[in-house]
Amino acid sequence: MTSDSGFMYMDLSNGARETGKWRTGDGRVCIDFRQFPSNCAPWRIAGDRLCVKRDSGEVLTLQKQP
Repeated sequence: MTSDSGFMYMDLSNGARETGKWRTGDGRVCIDFRQFPSNCAPWRIAGDRLCVKRDSGEVLTLQKQP
């Protein structure tokens, strides 16, 4: 069951940009990107950081831009 949804914009440090729809459910955030592969992954808040665990096991830390 989906509990929330929205639209996101992403700017990567390598200059790539992406947008997509997101939704939550079953403790995961699913993003349907326009160009990048779409996926669902567990996301967690750690202090003032937002972390996402990729299928490879790598944990990415996201930073809010001013």
